[in-house]
Amino acid sequence: MTVNLKGRVALVTGASRGIGAAAAKDLAAAGAHVILMASDSKKMRTVQKEILAQNGKASIYTFDLSQTHRIGEISHRLRRQFGRLDIFVGNAAINGELTEMKDQSLKAWQKTLDINLTANARLIKTLHPLLEKSDAARVMFVTSGAALQQSREWGAYGVSKAALETMANIYADETRGTNIRVNLIDPGDIRTDMHYEVSDKAFVDKLPTPESIAPVFSRLASPKCRTHGKRIEAWAHPAAQKKQKVRAPNP
Repeated sequence: MTVNLKGRVALVTGASRGIGAAAAKDLAAAGAHVILMASDSKKMRTVQKEILAQNGKASIYTFDLSQTHRIGEISHRLRRQFGRLDIFVGNAAINGELTEMKDQSLKAWQKTLDINLTANARLIKTLHPLLEKSDAARVMFVTSGAALQQSREWGAYGVSKAALETMANIYADETRGTNIRVNLIDPGDIRTDMHYEVSDKAFVDKLPTPESIAPVFSRLASPKCRTHGKRIEAWAHPAAQKKQKVRAPNP
């Protein structure tokens, strides 16, 4: 199925690299005007140039999501420029400090929850009025298998993703019967910089690329998509299977 997002406005956080960049490029290829948001403006410019080279539309918004008190500024900018928001991809996240709970730095713990969870809660609050103005708003949060597993030394990250899933499910319930669709996407094991930070390089080198699952975002972003309140395993989604043969992640 060809996805047509012409004229749609999309915001993607963590769009300077990895899954966020791949999702942004696929959304733009389908016709959306994508606002790239991340703290690294140099890397975002590279992503923007790639989109523009393919006749796509992309803007850059340099923003550090750890500054959660400033997140309200985002809606002001979007309202002035576009007046609405059709697609929101909450992708930005950090691994945080990998250590046992008893050794966890409270500062590192707080930063992980601020970026992975609290920023998304504040984004819901500030973006919701703009999503209501869309005829078919589509919201996607990127989660992880860590939300379902109690893995040693993954306390802050696992807690943040488990809480993110609960938050997204509540928001989905609250928006049931409206023009807004909310879903979670679990990418599985993907070849990203975050994965290189915590895993053996030889293992990560063999993983599927972010581009292999990017079409899943565009499919869920379609105004025709009715999926709501679901947890989507990206590697098993038909859109990803068509893009590239990918294997399921290790348990």
